[in-house]
Amino acid sequence: MTEYCKRCGLPKELCVCDVIDKEETLLTLRLEKRKYGKMITIVEGFENVPEEKIKSLASTLKHMLGTGGSVKDNKILLQGRQINNCKLILNKLGWKTK
Repeated sequence: MTEYCKRCGLPKELCVCDVIDKEETLLTLRLEKRKYGKMITIVEGFENVPEEKIKSLASTLKHMLGTGGSVKDNKILLQGRQINNCKLILNKLGWKTK
């Protein structure tokens, strides 16, 4: 039995939700200083992206950057100054950044 995507209604083999999410989303990267002078990199702009996809992307970024982080309020928080490396990885994965 064929499974169908809940968002676009197409069969899972033909689903284009990933491509549409990447093309329509413009991610913003910024640094923020937190307690005790610690810097974090914030990736935001995931308004129309499902939370499971944001968590998967966060996991990929944390693994590739070798750092910790979390997802809060549709934002990815990464420990440290990771803007340049994060931008390269996101562009390589097909996401648009500014």
